[in-house]
Amino acid sequence: MYFESGEVSSTVLVVDNDPLVLLGTTVMLREFGLNPVPAANAGAALAMIEDGLNPAVLVTDYAMPMMDGVALAHKICASNSTVKVLFVSGHPALDETLANGWMLLPKPFTSLELRTALEALGHLHNHSETG
Repeated sequence: MYFESGEVSSTVLVVDNDPLVLLGTTVMLREFGLNPVPAANAGAALAMIEDGLNPAVLVTDYAMPMMDGVALAHKICASNSTVKVLFVSGHPALDETLANGWMLLPKPFTSLELRTALEALGHLHNHSETG
């Protein structure tokens, strides 16, 4: 089971069927001080949700076997309307399916580009701000 404490969740569900992308994204998110939870496919991600994982953000690939990232996002958002969604993909048709404030970060991406996308989603404070 997955449990969260504190006012703002730092849990980010990361879904990608490419093990290197999954590992790289997970490491970047950890370096940002977040709590990444990796899943190798949509089925594994949904099983985690059923076990009680309540992520603040879903970072998912679009093109995956069995269920694409958009279908996964719709399923997760149906049970958690506050989850923010960031697609990481090189799929050209994905722009047509973005809704509900979902964002697209084209692959390949750098750590800075990932951080900027999370800031735009409102999940990270702008690293250039002082306060």
